[in-house]
Amino acid sequence: MKTSFLCFVVLGCVLALASAAGRRGRNRNRESDEGCSEWVMADCVPRTGDCGRGTQKGTRTGETCALKEKSFRCRKPCGSQTGDAGSSPAAGPPAGCKYNKRGAARGDCDPSTNTRTITLTLKKGGSECPQTKEVTKPCRQDRASRSPRAGRTGRGRNTGCRYMRAEWSECDATTNTMTRTMSLKKGDPDTCEPTKTVTKRCKKEKCTFGQWSGFGDCQNGVRTKTRQVLTGGDGCQSRSSKTKPCRD
Repeated sequence: MKTSFLCFVVLGCVLALASAAGRRGRNRNRESDEGCSEWVMADCVPRTGDCGRGTQKGTRTGETCALKEKSFRCRKPCGSQTGDAGSSPAAGPPAGCKYNKRGAARGDCDPSTNTRTITLTLKKGGSECPQTKEVTKPCRQDRASRSPRAGRTGRGRNTGCRYMRAEWSECDATTNTMTRTMSLKKGDPDTCEPTKTVTKRCKKEKCTFGQWSGFGDCQNGVRTKTRQVLTGGDGCQSRSSKTKPCRD
């Protein structure tokens, strides 16, 4: 019995402390609002573009008012139409009008406002609902333009152009590159290039040589020594001789 009585006493103390803390919190809130006028809200300032989520500044007055300025979260509707300066926004469709977002006609992005107009078609509603509804949304970068492969000719992800493989050319010793030109295999001829040329560096050719000869007589101001190419192609020939200036 003593144990049960002690438990009831402890529980009562805990509830009393919690209630007192709640009253103190409510009293502080009432004290901060005491003597204050109603909040006067400024225009909503979107985070990006001309509409969407943002913040607005609220102010109030009062000699004993503790908190006179505060920022509030807000949302500025997109697609609202305004008349002359100082007039209120035009009323939107009646409640209960539902519009289909899929397959909506999207206008071009206006770079000055970073917004575009989207035309929605009526999905559900009575005769009082307009058949279409225009909304303004912030522009978003197209997925294709974010792709690192966007803009490449031929095998780009969204181009649909496919080309037939071709043999590589001989290595150009001057540029150390080889090329191949492929012809269009599949795709719209109006948007796909008829041919596609690809360039890549040559693989280093494996060469083996004989022994160097001695430098020969002076001719045209230089002496030359050579070595025989044992294995390798034309690319090895440029490495089979060396020259140095003649000295008297």
